[in-house]
Amino acid sequence: VALEAFAKRTDLQKFAPNALAIFALQLRFGIDDPDELADSVTDGEGDKKVDVFYVDDEFGVAVIVQAYESDDATKVNPPLNKVTDLNTAVSWLINPSTFEGLRPEIESAAAQLAAAIEDGLISTIEIWYSHNCPDNPDVDKELEQVPITAKALLDQVHGEQATGIDIRGVQVGQGGLDNLYAKRTQQILIEDTLPI
Repeated sequence: VALEAFAKRTDLQKFAPNALAIFALQLRFGIDDPDELADSVTDGEGDKKVDVFYVDDEFGVAVIVQAYESDDATKVNPPLNKVTDLNTAVSWLINPSTFEGLRPEIESAAAQLAAAIEDGLISTIEIWYSHNCPDNPDVDKELEQVPITAKALLDQVHGEQATGIDIRGVQVGQGGLDNLYAKRTQQILIEDTLPI
């Protein structure tokens, strides 16, 4: 269902190959205009495996995304190496060894994340593998390692300021997209009549 709605969204084509991740962020955070997320795209040469980075101040959530779109959405297995790439992504965003030669978008994302943590604005970090394939249990298994890496780095770099930050690995495949789409589009149904 969500992929059908996504296919009709011509306004997202300019974000390819990260259009699906932008669509998922729109659904997750209720963002009407995808252009509000244009600065969140970090993909490109030297992106350190971070395709999209977004901070929602209202919800206190930072999202780190590795994105993949298969030409064949019925493909059962999205590439697992993309999940392991997320360990590299969190490493460069949380504890960059150098800014020299780093893509400006990644340098900016790392600085934004550090500032949000230092200011106590982040309560949750979601680390997404966004893809258009069916949800895969092997992906979920691989995603279990990524928050462990992120937590160790946060503790090392930010110490007590990182205490209490919830870190989650999230698979946003067909099932995850459908759930986000349903939450965003379902209407509130009133089934009972209450006399007042």
